[in-house]
Amino acid sequence: MEKTSNGWETIWFTILLPAMSVVGSMGVSYFEKKVGLFPVLFFLIAILVIIPISIYCGTIFISSIGEKNIEAQIDLQIKMIQQKIADSKIMNGICKEEQLALMEKTYPFEEIWLISPDLLTEINSGIYAGVIKENLKKGTKYKYFVPDTEINKVRVQIFKNSCGNSKNLEVYYLSDDFFFLVPHVDFAIYEPMKSITDGKKGYIGLPIQGTTESFAALMNNDFVDAVIGKLAERLNSF
Repeated sequence: MEKTSNGWETIWFTILLPAMSVVGSMGVSYFEKKVGLFPVLFFLIAILVIIPISIYCGTIFISSIGEKNIEAQIDLQIKMIQQKIADSKIMNGICKEEQLALMEKTYPFEEIWLISPDLLTEINSGIYAGVIKENLKKGTKYKYFVPDTEINKVRVQIFKNSCGNSKNLEVYYLSDDFFFLVPHVDFAIYEPMKSITDGKKGYIGLPIQGTTESFAALMNNDFVDAVIGKLAERLNSF
């Protein structure tokens, strides 16, 4: 391969290039005799200027077309994503449990009260397990209210051990009559002893039939205060 390449280079420099130079010189001489020296020089200069400019402008034009096509494709992708978000948008005040866990992880709450029927999202690989551990280390106080069952007593011990038996974690057992209406619904109340303007809010779990995902709905202030009042009565009885 190297010999072939060197051979063509030799032919190009020794034969073709001089031949092209001779042909070009003859052409210039011919047109010089016909129209004069200055028109020929003007023509050559024009060619030397116009050809590079044409190539440059053509390159820019092609590049601009390519950029416009790319921008159009990006805009189309963005619109498609926005449409998917709009189509899957959840009703105002309703969110997925993952979103609630993310809020709990990122917002610096001082105190959180939770009613959990089984503690399944808090132990093992539940979505709140890691969040609670980190928040306890940061100083967030958790009060848990769970049904007074033998299963929950075991899970409470597992939960406390996994959290390093933090003093910021308190668990209280509630009698069955507290869960008589909705035995498997959970509540999360953030900053229960503050006002709404200071961050108090509450969510209730939504058991939706036909889906494996978990959702929560934002409770109105009266509902939140009613739940806090009931839980406060139980706290005073301990």
